[in-house]
Amino acid sequence: MTFMVAFLQSCWGTLLQMAPALLLGFLAAGIISAFMSETFVKKHLGGRGLAPIAKAALLGVPMPLCSCGVLPVAAALRRSGASRGAIVAFLISVPQTGADNIFVVWSLLGLAFAVYSPISAFLSGLFGGAVCEYYGGRKQQTDPGETATLGMEKPRKTIPAILKYSYLTLVDDIAGALLLGIAIAGIIAVMIPDGWIGAHLGSGFGAMILMLLAGIPVYVCSSGSVPIAAAFMAKGAGPGAALVFLITGPASNAAGLAAIARMLGWRCALLFLVSLVTFAFGSGLLLNEIYTLLPADAVQLPHPPHGGGAGSPLQLICGLILLALIAYSLIKNHLTSRRKVMAEAEMLVLQVSGMSCRHCAGMVTEALQQLPGTGEVEVDLNTGKVYIRPADGSAGPELAAARTAVEKLGFSCE
Repeated sequence: MTFMVAFLQSCWGTLLQMAPALLLGFLAAGIISAFMSETFVKKHLGGRGLAPIAKAALLGVPMPLCSCGVLPVAAALRRSGASRGAIVAFLISVPQTGADNIFVVWSLLGLAFAVYSPISAFLSGLFGGAVCEYYGGRKQQTDPGETATLGMEKPRKTIPAILKYSYLTLVDDIAGALLLGIAIAGIIAVMIPDGWIGAHLGSGFGAMILMLLAGIPVYVCSSGSVPIAAAFMAKGAGPGAALVFLITGPASNAAGLAAIARMLGWRCALLFLVSLVTFAFGSGLLLNEIYTLLPADAVQLPHPPHGGGAGSPLQLICGLILLALIAYSLIKNHLTSRRKVMAEAEMLVLQVSGMSCRHCAGMVTEALQQLPGTGEVEVDLNTGKVYIRPADGSAGPELAAARTAVEKLGFSCE
């Protein structure tokens, strides 16, 4: 069996295994988003002390936002007067999990892991938020005269609107990262011998170090990180090591840390990282101990398929639907990018770094549309370009003003 055949079979098997849960999770995330208003978020994240920190950590658990999409929300919350601790708690708990992610964890890692993971996300946000609130240095000042919106779409309470958000917008957000995660899981499954990690690094601290080194530097979405964690567990890494990756991978990356430093200062960014790593290791060690106490039939250890089985009829149907949604998203975005490039000469074009989801695009679009002279704004997530068409009879917004509006959201702009 060639490497490519084994790789494709492993990827297909992983996709079949997670497709039913992911489609159900998309729907749950859409329903939650439909009833999550901007007023509600601002109301519960304002104030000082531990209460808003706890609320921010708890509110972040079900929200369907990635580590880049949460940054502009955090920037707007800071300008609205939210405490530093609440902002950090939100930044930590949101990317780790979400309604869609919980279902995927259940499908690949089992019920025990699916219950423990969101609890860990909440507690890690509470811990990191408290550390940054009380040891992060001088309090951040806000401008009471500056208005800030979170860029959240208005509640969509009709069934067609919920379905559109669940199966078009959310798929647009994670399609590329999800395919990358499945591909990396396939490479791990084919190239690393079964049990190798456990034999050479152990299932505890050594494997956790490996997961930490893999998780911190790069961006990986919460759903895309699950098949990678499952593949490492199948090669001998313990559940605690997988949890370290699921915490540090989505919640930390180089671009995100730089944005946090611009927003809250480098001292707070360092405390953010230290508290995240400290909690990840502690939570991972505790999960290892819990797994030793659980009965064998209550623990699901992942075994990524090598044989390319067809799966159950439900898995096959859901897998084909998920593939169709991903293909539609990628083709649509590619064609949209080509049309924008053809019309580039007619517009002001910004190159923005750090965007990777529709929420980021919505925040940037809303901020630029508030500038005088701005007409239509389009964001191409594939290239990072933002196209600003002048309003009728106008020369368009000033370049300096456009750059400032984008950088206030936590992104870098050229």
